[in-house]
Amino acid sequence: MEVGDIWSCVQCQKCIYVCPKGVRPAEDIQNVRGKAAEYGFKEYPGVKKVQHFVDWVYATGQINRLALPEEVYGVDPTPLINKFKERGAEVWEVPKPLPGLLEFRDLILEVMKEKKPHLDIDFHHVRRIDKKVEEIFKADVCTKVVEQFEEQREDFFSRFWKKISEFFGTR
Repeated sequence: MEVGDIWSCVQCQKCIYVCPKGVRPAEDIQNVRGKAAEYGFKEYPGVKKVQHFVDWVYATGQINRLALPEEVYGVDPTPLINKFKERGAEVWEVPKPLPGLLEFRDLILEVMKEKKPHLDIDFHHVRRIDKKVEEIFKADVCTKVVEQFEEQREDFFSRFWKKISEFFGTR
């Protein structure tokens, strides 16, 4: 078995219903995928796809499937998008982030980076996504999280409670 084979399973969950022994291989495959990513096997399309979704959700609170072909497979999606539009299909563009989402997102990212460093959140990729969203909406929605992590760190809990207070407007 090759490492890339673990990404062949599409997680349809049918194996759970037909297994006479009650084995749950889908869960095992998910666990093996997580371990493979932790051990550095990150150049497979399956890993890149998961990272793409995670980064876009962290950046905007939503998934952007239009950027998937380019970021995962290195293919420009524009010709395909244009063909869909020519045939009358509605192509959803990048959704505008909800008000207050980015500040809350930064708080969550900071806590996750501190508590779960193995998640390997690519802050530079999140920053690039913020830049794309900023260009699309011509508005400053960029996060300050990369700069915050490069600066001198304060005590974790004091930063956490400070951000919670700022977010909810209590002092």
